[in-house]
Amino acid sequence: MTELTPANENPWYILATICGEFERHVPNSELLAQNRRMWNGWACSGMSDEHRKSIANKIGLPIEELAELEIEERMQLEAAFRDRVPEGIAIPLPKDQVALSKTLFSNTVIFNKYVFAGSASIADCIFEGGADFSSCYFCEFCNLGGTEFKSNAWFEAATFCGPPSFNSAIFLGANFTSAEFGKMTDFGKAIFSHGADFSNSVFKKTARFNRTKFAGAAPKFFETVLHQDTRLSTETEYWPPVSEGDPQDSIEAYTRLRQVMNELQKPEEEHFFYRQEMRWRVKGASGWKWLLLVLFQELSEFGYSIARPIYCLTTLLIVPFLIYLVKFNWDEIVYETYHTKFESIALSFASIFKIFGFQGLYFDSKYMNGLHPALQFLSGIQTILGFVFLFFLALGLRNRFRLR
Repeated sequence: MTELTPANENPWYILATICGEFERHVPNSELLAQNRRMWNGWACSGMSDEHRKSIANKIGLPIEELAELEIEERMQLEAAFRDRVPEGIAIPLPKDQVALSKTLFSNTVIFNKYVFAGSASIADCIFEGGADFSSCYFCEFCNLGGTEFKSNAWFEAATFCGPPSFNSAIFLGANFTSAEFGKMTDFGKAIFSHGADFSNSVFKKTARFNRTKFAGAAPKFFETVLHQDTRLSTETEYWPPVSEGDPQDSIEAYTRLRQVMNELQKPEEEHFFYRQEMRWRVKGASGWKWLLLVLFQELSEFGYSIARPIYCLTTLLIVPFLIYLVKFNWDEIVYETYHTKFESIALSFASIFKIFGFQGLYFDSKYMNGLHPALQFLSGIQTILGFVFLFFLALGLRNRFRLR
């Protein structure tokens, strides 16, 4: 593993905390305001008043907070910077890339309402304390790929104008509520250990969640606007097992994901989230409702499997066929009653597919009334179960081939 640089040795972090660092989990609103004013005044220097006003309105700050630093503020910033960095390192330019990659952040990091005028590289870092990027404004590309957040990470109401990358990032818990993603967003291979909240967010362009692992709880996408080209993994290994999480919360989260996929006209993903929802409904059910849901799950995988109904129909054909065969052979030996060679398999087949009229065509009521009552009962059971299994088969074919 690549050795990480302590945050207080990184010029960019020093500039972002020029008035002082936060102790872990001990926020200080006055210190935050001082640090933010210095950073935003420096970052927004050279911006037009119109652009500055637009950003200020977006992140909820007075436009004066984004004004260029006064002479005294500039002198204060330069003096504090010289005190904390080795000699010869100059203050970065606002349009330079914010180079925070491969940095170890031991304390709580609060960049609330910070403006990143250039691109930002915060990749392959470790945040041991909380990381607060809420209401941040990223003007260009932002890379947080491979970064590990060992405590909660907040990106609430953050604005990503460029294409952000969270590829292979590891989150303990993540809050992206009301965030805005203006370009293609990549969460591929990311891990959310305790769930993620994307409620009320807007994805204006492609969103990639390929092989993204959601553990602990299903992600929340309530009132989220997703682009048509949104991709979510449909393998159960990337979603929390039914043993983890609250049943009602999980049902609501998967119901919303199913609705989103329906709106995006993605039937395969829609039915996957339907199956996920139903698994949680099984866990939360009891009595007859639980039994019916379990049968629906085991016999047809909630209307998605084709193989399971076929296996059931095959078993329903073969087992009674063997019973008919044994009984007819016994009748021939004991009662000298003759039966044709294929009568037992034909009767089993006709009983299953009675709905198509085979039984009435080849085995009239006189024949059926002449059978032993146990065989009549078995034939009736075949008819009932045959209808059920055929329904599940038709349902599986419909869902697999996306017939509407």
